[in-house]
Amino acid sequence: MGWWENIQLKVGGVDARVRAMEQLGASGDPAHVDAVAAAALEDNSPLVQKAAAEALGKLGDPKGIPALAAMLQHGKPEVQKASALSLQKIGSVQAVAPLAGALTNLDPEVRQTAMQGLVAIGPPSLGPLVGLLKDMNREARRMAAEALARIGTPAVAPLLAQLKDKDPDLRKLVTDILIKIGKPAVDLMAAGLADPNADTRRLTADTMGKIGDPKATPVLVEALQDASGAVRDTAARSLELLGWQPANDEEKALRAVALRDWNQAAALGAAAVPCLVAALKDADNRVAEAAAGALTKVGPAAVSPLLEALKDENPVKRSQAARALGEIKSPETAPALMELLRDADGTVRESVVLALWRMGGPEAATGLTQALEDADGLIRSRAARALGEINAEQAVDPLLQLAEKDSYARSAAALAIWKISPLKSVKPLALWAADDATADEAITALTQLLEQAANAVAVEDLQAVVQLLQGQVAAKEAGRGGLVKRADPSTVCALAQKELARRST
Repeated sequence: MGWWENIQLKVGGVDARVRAMEQLGASGDPAHVDAVAAAALEDNSPLVQKAAAEALGKLGDPKGIPALAAMLQHGKPEVQKASALSLQKIGSVQAVAPLAGALTNLDPEVRQTAMQGLVAIGPPSLGPLVGLLKDMNREARRMAAEALARIGTPAVAPLLAQLKDKDPDLRKLVTDILIKIGKPAVDLMAAGLADPNADTRRLTADTMGKIGDPKATPVLVEALQDASGAVRDTAARSLELLGWQPANDEEKALRAVALRDWNQAAALGAAAVPCLVAALKDADNRVAEAAAGALTKVGPAAVSPLLEALKDENPVKRSQAARALGEIKSPETAPALMELLRDADGTVRESVVLALWRMGGPEAATGLTQALEDADGLIRSRAARALGEINAEQAVDPLLQLAEKDSYARSAAALAIWKISPLKSVKPLALWAADDATADEAITALTQLLEQAANAVAVEDLQAVVQLLQGQVAAKEAGRGGLVKRADPSTVCALAQKELARRST
């Protein structure tokens, strides 16, 4: 710096100091930076500070950034604006922090200038700008969003990372920025569809559809096979925005499953099986249940993958697969279903019982008979009832044993025997009738039997009826009939005694 400029900066008037600053800036000599910076910080005149800020910008040396940062923070608005412009001209990474801080400035022109500076600096500004998206200052968030949109493609990756945030307002702001970036963002956004976070994938798919670039079509078609139902649905709707049409039945099935159009998926038959089986693994059990229902409509073509689904580590999925196989009613699946009667999960075993019930036939009867020995009383009862419904004659003896020893499943066993072989159900019904809690239905059944075919009932069974129901008769006469509301145990005893008396003569 010349001796004359030095004197003017120290002792000259305001105009002289301003001219000195202008001359030093015009020199373009970085050697003057320290003197200009020092004078700027010591001078109290806004005019001189503004001239100093402009001079530092023209000199373009990063050593001037601390002084510019100080003036940007504490100077008058015109000084702050000049400082922001000079920081933009210098363009160093060191200029990012003070410019980002100025986005909260009260003066809109200063904020705008700072934002433009950050855009000009580009990628080094991304970290602070993304951070400002969470700032409490609404204006700072708006300016940061505008800057990121202007920076464009380099901002895509850090913005995608913000889609994982739990704040819905932030996620909405990020998707708005990506939409403003538009088509240049599409290629990089494909990474968002591969993110481990399902919500990130969903928001990415949604944003791609709103950007409207057909280049997104292939990756969105792939997203129709996403593990998350929400992602599949969003991808399908985004593809609709892009005007995509399926090229074959497989793609039609993918779209139908994604949009949860289960009837359409089932109508496509074998082509829909792979995506329906995939939907069985959906975390949303309603989706998985609906997919299982669609597979039952597809029929035999779905058997093989459903058998594979019986091995799923998730018991809910095993249950759904078992029930679906039961609806398809394919006898060759019975052995695989019977294997699951040993499953550790009671819900799975119960689903197998229901499946065998729906299937019917000798193979199902074998499995249901096996289930009569389950540790869970409810499953034993369900199996007994199912055997009665499918009229499994070979199961009568095991059912008789169950009625004899198992008070929990006795009622179901007795009713099953009554349906399969009525004359053999007399003693089981009498055992059931001895239980106040469920006596009414059993006594009604015994009354019908003895009124219609008492002469065909074994003597020991008639004797069992009298012996077992004497307590019920006494209770009724004493006004302690328990839950018996309509049926009359004394009528049953009278019928049994009448038949015994007839035979004794």
